[in-house]
Amino acid sequence: MDSVVIKKLAISKDNSQMLFIVAEGVKDVTPACSENLNWSYVMPLVDETDKQMYSMLLAARASQATVSLEGNSLCAVWGNVETLVYISY
Repeated sequence: MDSVVIKKLAISKDNSQMLFIVAEGVKDVTPACSENLNWSYVMPLVDETDKQMYSMLLAARASQATVSLEGNSLCAVWGNVETLVYISY
């Protein structure tokens, strides 16, 4: 689990309702598939849990609070960025 500060969030309708995240801090493990170093994580915005996680990320970004993030060690929703599956704020 990574203790980080959220530095950037980006959404584009052109990218299938995906949220791209830049987090500043030490990432415990970066999976081999995560070759796009412009983004720390990506997550879909398709269900209620995704939207709740997005809300937490927005709050953390606005306050510059430290959060804990965890990916699934896979690039399941975007071929070269690790998928975010957990946030604690």
